[in-house]
Amino acid sequence: MADSSAEAADTTLYLSWSKLKTWADKAALPFVLVLALAMRFYGIDWDRGFLFHPDERAILMNTNDLALPSITNLGVLFNAEESPMNPRWFPYGSFPLYVLKFLDTLILPFHDLGLVGLSRVGRTLSAMADVVTIYVVYLLARKLFDRRVGLLAAGFTTFAVIHIQLSHFFAVDTFQTLFIVTSMYFLVRVALEGRLRYSLLAGGFIALALATKVSSMPLILPLVMAHMFSAIRQVPISSLTEVRVPTEWWVAARRLVYAGATVGGVFFIAEPYAIIDFDRFWADITEQSEMVRRIRDYPFTRQYVDTTPYIYHVKQLALFGLGLPLGLVAWAGLGYGAYMTAKRRNVASGVLLFFVVPFFIITGSFAVKFLRYMLPITPFLLIYGAGMLIAGLDWVRERRTNLTSLAFAGIGGIVLLTVFYAVSYLTIYTSPHPAVRASAWLNANAPDGSVILKEHWEEGLPDLWTFERRELPMYNPDSPQKLQTMVSELAQAEYLTFYSSRLFGTIPRLPDDYPIPYTMTKAYYPLLFNGDLGYELVRVEEQYPSFLGVSFVNDVFGRPGLTPPEMLRGSSHSAIPINMGFADESFSVYDHPQVLIFQNIEHLSEDQLITMFGGVQAPKLAYDLMLAPEDEQESQQAGGTISDITPSDGVGARFPLPLWILAMYLGTIATLPIGLMVFRGLPDRGYLLARPLGLLLLAYIPWMLASLKWISFGRGSIALGFLLLFAISTWLTYRYRHELWGWLKQRWRLLMVQETLFLGAFLIFTVIRAANPDLWHPFRGGEKPMDFAYLNAVVRSTYMPPFDPWFAGGSLNYYYFGQFMMATVIKATGIPTAIAYNLAVPMVFALVVGAAFSLGYNIAEGARRSVQTVRSIPVWSSLVAGLAATLFMVVFSNLDGGLQVLQGAVGTFDFWSPTRMMPPDPPGFEITEFPFFTFLFADLHAHMLAMPLGLLVLGLSLNTVLLSQSDEKATWFYVSMGLLALTIGSLWATNAWDFPTYLGIGAVALTLSQYLRSKTLALSTLYRASRLIVMFVMLSVFFWLPYHLRLENGFEGIGITVARTDLWHYLVIHGLFVFLVFTLLMTEVPRALWQWLRGASESRKWMVMAVSCPVAILALAAALLGYSTILVLSCMLIVAMVMFIRRTALWPWPRYGDSLQSESDGRAFHLLPLGLLVTALAIGIAVDIVVVKGDIERMNTVFKAYLQIWIFLSLASAYALWYLGFVKGFFMRIRVAKGFWLVGFALLVASSAVYPVLGTRARLADRFDTSTFTLDGMAFMETESYTDDRGRVNFKWDLDAIEWMQENVRGSPVIVEGRTPLYRWGGRVSVYTGLPTVLGWDWHQRQQRCGMGPCDALDARTRDVHIIYVSSDVAETLQLLNDYKVEYVYVGELERNYYPFEGLTKFQDMEAQGHLEVVYKNQEVMVYQVMG
Repeated sequence: MADSSAEAADTTLYLSWSKLKTWADKAALPFVLVLALAMRFYGIDWDRGFLFHPDERAILMNTNDLALPSITNLGVLFNAEESPMNPRWFPYGSFPLYVLKFLDTLILPFHDLGLVGLSRVGRTLSAMADVVTIYVVYLLARKLFDRRVGLLAAGFTTFAVIHIQLSHFFAVDTFQTLFIVTSMYFLVRVALEGRLRYSLLAGGFIALALATKVSSMPLILPLVMAHMFSAIRQVPISSLTEVRVPTEWWVAARRLVYAGATVGGVFFIAEPYAIIDFDRFWADITEQSEMVRRIRDYPFTRQYVDTTPYIYHVKQLALFGLGLPLGLVAWAGLGYGAYMTAKRRNVASGVLLFFVVPFFIITGSFAVKFLRYMLPITPFLLIYGAGMLIAGLDWVRERRTNLTSLAFAGIGGIVLLTVFYAVSYLTIYTSPHPAVRASAWLNANAPDGSVILKEHWEEGLPDLWTFERRELPMYNPDSPQKLQTMVSELAQAEYLTFYSSRLFGTIPRLPDDYPIPYTMTKAYYPLLFNGDLGYELVRVEEQYPSFLGVSFVNDVFGRPGLTPPEMLRGSSHSAIPINMGFADESFSVYDHPQVLIFQNIEHLSEDQLITMFGGVQAPKLAYDLMLAPEDEQESQQAGGTISDITPSDGVGARFPLPLWILAMYLGTIATLPIGLMVFRGLPDRGYLLARPLGLLLLAYIPWMLASLKWISFGRGSIALGFLLLFAISTWLTYRYRHELWGWLKQRWRLLMVQETLFLGAFLIFTVIRAANPDLWHPFRGGEKPMDFAYLNAVVRSTYMPPFDPWFAGGSLNYYYFGQFMMATVIKATGIPTAIAYNLAVPMVFALVVGAAFSLGYNIAEGARRSVQTVRSIPVWSSLVAGLAATLFMVVFSNLDGGLQVLQGAVGTFDFWSPTRMMPPDPPGFEITEFPFFTFLFADLHAHMLAMPLGLLVLGLSLNTVLLSQSDEKATWFYVSMGLLALTIGSLWATNAWDFPTYLGIGAVALTLSQYLRSKTLALSTLYRASRLIVMFVMLSVFFWLPYHLRLENGFEGIGITVARTDLWHYLVIHGLFVFLVFTLLMTEVPRALWQWLRGASESRKWMVMAVSCPVAILALAAALLGYSTILVLSCMLIVAMVMFIRRTALWPWPRYGDSLQSESDGRAFHLLPLGLLVTALAIGIAVDIVVVKGDIERMNTVFKAYLQIWIFLSLASAYALWYLGFVKGFFMRIRVAKGFWLVGFALLVASSAVYPVLGTRARLADRFDTSTFTLDGMAFMETESYTDDRGRVNFKWDLDAIEWMQENVRGSPVIVEGRTPLYRWGGRVSVYTGLPTVLGWDWHQRQQRCGMGPCDALDARTRDVHIIYVSSDVAETLQLLNDYKVEYVYVGELERNYYPFEGLTKFQDMEAQGHLEVVYKNQEVMVYQVMG
C-alpha cells in the first residue's frame, strides 16, 4: 500500500507539473505581449505635451490640416490642388496620417484633441503597432524555426530599446516595421505553401508599407523571390532546361501578377495623392533622396560627415538600439541566417534575406544614418539571433551535454542583460523631460525680460514667454557679419542655453565648412566651455538610462574633441557609470538630451569678445603660393619684346598657314623614321601615330634644357633638338633602308590615304577656325583668355616652369606642357600667337584624327589577319574600322543633336546644351563635353592638348605587347616601353587627370606582354611583369622630374559623391557606343553560357538560378532607388571582363558552333578594344561612386572622366562594328532581327551626326562679326565694342595699346590693370601680351594655388589692386606698386568704368610728382611706367 501511495503521489505531482508547464507554455506569449504593452505605454506622455520630436510635430501638423469634404462635394477629392485630404507633404507616407485623422474625426464630437491630444492618440497607435509587430515576430520565428525561437525572438523584440523608444513617438517607423514584418510573414507562407490568399495579403501589406514610407521599396524583391521559390519547390531543377515552361511556373507567375495588382490597388487607396498629385509627391521623394545622400546640405545631417557606411549602423544599433550583448547576437544572427540559406537551403530564411540584405546595403550606404533607419530589419536580426542561440543550445545538448547548464546560463545572461538595459531606459520617463526641468529652473531664477540665447537649427526650451529669446547663427558660414552678430548677442545676453549637443557635437568636426580667415566658429565652443567668454555653466539637466546604481552614459564631448565645462569634469551620473561613447543624435536628443544653461557672469564688451576671437591662431595654409625665386623672376623678365619672338611684320605674320604646314612636315621628316621603327609591331608601322610622337620629342628636348636651366627656351634649343632627332632618323633610315623601302613600296597607297586624311582634317578645321577666330566673347567665349594668357606666358618665358601671367612673381602651378608644345612651334616659326592659336587647334584636331584612324585601322587589320585562316574578310574592312574610329571619336556627338531636331530646333539649334546633359544644377554641375565640341569651341585647354598624347599611349601600349613576343625585336620592345613611359609621364604635365588611367593601361600592357610571351601565368611571369612595371613607373616620373620638383600638388584625395548619373542621361551621352558594344557582348556570351548551363550538374544549375535571378531582381529594385547606371554598367563590365580574360587564352576561346583559329600574336589586337571597354565601364561606375575632393561638386570629375570614356568607347565601338559586320556578318544575309538592328544603328548614327552640321553652323554664328574670315584671333578688336552693367568699352583703344606694349615692352615686367568679374574683359592686357599682372582671374588662381579653400594672398591681392585704382592716397598707392614690383600701370575705358574718378586722377598727380611717366597714350588709354 505504501508503494502504491507513493506512486500515486508521484503521478499526481507529475500531472500537476505537466499542467503547470502547459499553462506556463500557453501563458508565455500573452505575458510577453502584456509586458510589451506596459513598457510601451509607460511614460507615453514623456514630453508633457511640448512635442520635442520635430518629425512628430510635422506629421501632427499635417494631419491636423486634413479635412473631409462635404458629402455633396466628394468630387473635389480627385482635384490635387483643392482636395482637403491632400496632405501636400510626402516626406513620409500618408497612410498613418489618414488613420490618425480618422480617429480624430471619430473623437471630435466628444472632444477637440488639438495637437497635444493628437500626439497622445498617435503615440497610442504607435505603441499598439509595435506590440502587434512583436506578435507577428513570434509567428514568423515559429514558422522559420519553432515555438521556442518564436518566444525568444518576441521577448528580445519586447525588450529592444530601439522598439521601446520609437513606440513613444508618433513617427512612421513602427507602422512601417509592422507592415514589413507582416508582409514577410505572408511571403514566407507564399514560398512554403504557395496559396493565392497569402500572395494577396502580402501584396496588401507591402502596399501599406510603401504608403507609410517609400524606403520599403526593397520589399519588391522578396515578393518576386517568394513566388519563384514557390515554383522551384514544386518543379525539379532539371526541368528548367526544357523548352516548355512548367505549369507551376505559370501559376506562380499569375499569383505574382495578382500580388502586384494588389500592391498597386491598395497603395492607391492608402496614399491616393501619390498618384493624383504625383509631381509634388516625386519632388518630396527626390528631396528626401538627396537629403539622405547629403546632396542637400541640411544642418541636421552634418553630424554624419566622415562616418563610415555600414559600420556606423552596426555599432549604433548594437550599442544603443539593442545594447550589449543583444546587439552582437543580432548582427551575428544575420550571418547565421546566411548560413541557413546557403548550406541548409532554408527557403523561408532566404526570403527574409532577400529583404534584409538589400535594405541594409541600400540604407547603410546613405550619407545620413539615423538610427531609426535600422528599425525595419531589427526584428529579422532578432529572429535570426534567437534562432542561432536555440540552435546552439540544441547542439550543446546533443553533443556536449556537460555544457548544457552553461549554455542555459549564457542565454539567460543575454536575456537578463537585455531586460536590465530596457528597464534602465524606461527610467528616463520617470521624471519630467530635461528641457522641461531646465525651463522651470530659468523661470524660477532668471529675471523677467532677460535675454536668453539659443542656437538656430535647435530645439528651444519651452515656456519662456516672459523672456526675450534670440538665436546665434552658428551654422552660417564664417564672415565679419557673423562675428559682429555673435559678439553683439553674447555681450547683451544674460543666459545661453543648449537644448542638446546637436551643434557643438557637430560643428567642430567640420573644418572645411569654417575655414580661414575667420575662426570664430572653431574657437567659440572651446572659449565658451573654458569660461573665457565670461559665461559660466550654472545648470545641467540630464536623464540617462539608469537602474540599480548603473547608468548608461553617452559622451557628447569626446567626438568633437571638446573639453567639457568645469562643472561636468569628473562628475558621476551614478555609482557605476558606463561610458558608451558617442550616440547618434536621433537616439538621445528627443527624449533624454543633456540640457546646459550658461549665465553671463563677466559681461564682456563687444570689443573684448572680438579680441577673444581675434586671438585665435588661424590654421596655416596647406602649401605656399609658389612664388618663384628672386633670381628666376629676374631671368624670366629679362627677355626681349614679344615682337622679337613673333614679329608682326615677319614671314610668320604674312604667311602663317604655309609656314605652319611647313613646320609640321619638317617635324615629320625629322622624326618619322624613329616612329616607323618604334611602331614596327603595328600593321601600318604607326605612320600617323608618329606625328604626336614627333611633336612630343621635338618639344621635350628644349623643355628639359630650359627646365635644367642649361639653355633658355628659344630657337636655339629648338634647333638643337631638331638636329639631334634628325640625326637619329637619318641613321635609322640608312641602317634599315632595305626594310623601310620594301615596306614603303608595299604600303604607299595606305600612306597616301592617311596623309590625305591628316592634311584634310587640318585644312577643314583651319577653315572653321578662320570663320570664328575670336579669342574672347562676352557670353560663350569660354576660357580662351586663360589659355591664351598661359600660351603667351610660355612663349615669353626663358626657363621652365613659365612665369604665371595672372599672379605676378609666381611660377605657373598648372599642367602647362601642352602649351609648351604649341609654343615650340610658335617660337620656331615666329607666327604671332593670336594667329598661331587658331592654327594650333586644327593641328591638334588633325593629330587626333590621324591617331584615331591609325588605332582603328591597326586593331582591325591585326584582328583580320588573326581570323583570316577560316573566313575571308576583305582588306578594305580595316579602312572602314579606321574611318569609324575617326568618326566616332572626333566627329560624332552625343544624341542631343538628334533630340533637338525632333523638337523642331533646327533653326534655333543650341550648340551648348549637349555639354550640359545632366540637369539640374545643383547637385552635380557636370560637364559632358565630347571631342568635336572641344575642337569646335576651341578652348586650347589641357584636355584637348592631351588627346593626341593619350592616343599615342594606346598605340605604344599595343605596340609594346606585340614587340614582346619576338626575341628579334627585344631592343625595340624596350625602346617602345621607354617611349611609353615618356608619353605617360607627359600626361601628368599636360593634363594630370589622364595620368592615372593611362598609367594603369600601360601597366596592364606590360603584364600582358609577359603573359602572352610565356603563355602561362606562372610566378616567374608575374615577377618579370612586376619588374618591368616598377621600371616603367619610375621612368615615367624620372623623365619629368624637373616638373614634379616645382609642382605644388593641390590634390586633396578622393571622396564619396552624393550625385549620380541617371541611366537615360548616360545613354543619351554614349548611346551609339553602348548600342554597339552591348551587341558585341550579347553575340559572344549568351550562346556559350547556355551551352555551359546545359552540360552543368543539377547543383550548379540550382546555384545559377539562386544567384542570377536575385541579382537581376536586386538590380531592378536598386535601379528604382537611383543606382540604375551603376548596375547596368556593372553587368556590362562583368561580361566584358569575362570576354577579356577568356581572350587572353588562344584566340578565340573554345565556343560552340564557331571554329575560328588564329595566330597567338593576334590576341593583342582583340584585347586592346576589350580592355578599353572594360576601362570605360569601370570609369563610368567610379564617377558615380567617388569624386575628386576640391572639385566643384563633380564638375571636373565627370568632365575629364567622360572624355576618357568617350575615347575608349569610340575605339571599342569601331572594333565592335568591324567584328559584327565582317566577322559576324551583320551586314550580310539580313533578316528581320538584323534589319531591326541596322535600323536602330542607322538612327543612332544619324542622331550623332546632326551636331557636326547644325552645331558647327550655330557656333560659327556665335561671334562678334560673322562677315570676317581670318586666322587673327585679335582682329575683332579693330571694330567691335562691349557693354556691361558698368559701361561701354571700345576694343580698338585697348588693341592699339596692347600692340604698342608688344612692340616696346622689353622682357616680362609686372603690370597692373583693372579687374572685373570672371569671363568679362578684365585681364585683357595680360591675356594678349602675356605680361604678368598682379592678379588675373582669381578663381583659377585659387584652384591652382590654394585648392578650393580660402587664400589670404589672393584676397590680399584682390584688395590691393582695388586700392591701387580706388585710393587717392599717393603714398599708399606707391607702396603697393613697389611691393608688387609693378613697372607699368594701365588705365583704359574699363578702369574708368569700374573705378572712381578720384582714384584714377591720382595717377596724374603721381606723374606730376615724378613717380610715374606716361609712356603711351591714345584717346582712351594711358600707360604709365613706374619710375625708379
